[in-house]
Amino acid sequence: MDFSNSLLDWYQDNKRDLPWRNTTEPYLIWLSEIMLQQTRVAQGFAHLPLILKPIGNGKLSKRDGDKMGFPVFPLEWKSEEGVSSGYREKGFFPEAVVNFLALLGWNDGTDQEIFSLEELAQKFDLNRVHKAGAKFDPEKNKWFNHHYLQQQSNESLAEAFAPTLAEKGIC
Repeated sequence: MDFSNSLLDWYQDNKRDLPWRNTTEPYLIWLSEIMLQQTRVAQGFAHLPLILKPIGNGKLSKRDGDKMGFPVFPLEWKSEEGVSSGYREKGFFPEAVVNFLALLGWNDGTDQEIFSLEELAQKFDLNRVHKAGAKFDPEKNKWFNHHYLQQQSNESLAEAFAPTLAEKGIC
């Protein structure tokens, strides 16, 4: 049985019943593509290492970001306890966040730190995933975002910031 095809088949059969289908489909397609490329790894599930708090001991929780001043959600998260800002609202590039998260508990065996999504999909190997927990380092995450910011053209940055500037009445 091809797990990635069955995942997409299940989604196609059930997507009308899923309240979060608009955000799920791209994720499932991306996940399926990675799974298709991992034919040498036995099909099934894998345990990934815990993501640990940047300070102290224990696993990272959704509340740690608000306490320590960094986002832990990709998008703004609203709950009964309040609002937690996400990476998008803090100005992080999606590529930077994916790159940072991919290197938590995994290494391709080289010193390379910057990967495109295509490179990650090509080089990712479950055999290279560490068993020990990985410390979440918000400063390293900022470093990745800074790198991707420097790679952007002035035109793409102007286009990205135009809605925010217009909202604040600056332009």
